[in-house]
Amino acid sequence: MHKKMFGAMGLTFDKQTIVATALTGAAAVSINGETTAKAFALNREIRNELDEFRNTYLVFVDEISFALYQDIESLNQKMKETLDNPMEPFGGVPSVFSGDFTQLSPVGGVRLEFIDLFMELKNNH
Repeated sequence: MHKKMFGAMGLTFDKQTIVATALTGAAAVSINGETTAKAFALNREIRNELDEFRNTYLVFVDEISFALYQDIESLNQKMKETLDNPMEPFGGVPSVFSGDFTQLSPVGGVRLEFIDLFMELKNNH
């Protein structure tokens, strides 16, 4: 479905078109993604492979309730540097953050308190 839609727009759909990540390894596995830290080399210097994110149209980050402010700011800065777009949040790539704020707080800090929009799900999805 996605390949056809992107193909109709003259765009290529590959594994980096929509980047699915999560802050925990278990959550990353459940969405067929990888940890946010690994995907964006948050704990290392920028690597050459990050150039592959130049064709990314959406970044999805699950388990945001476990994030510290510093985690999100690191992701923001890394994407700005990687995409050479320092004036736009997250390098200008639309980013979706999801999680359950009634779960445990992040280890070693205070949970995030920025919410622009939220949806309450009544069932497990």
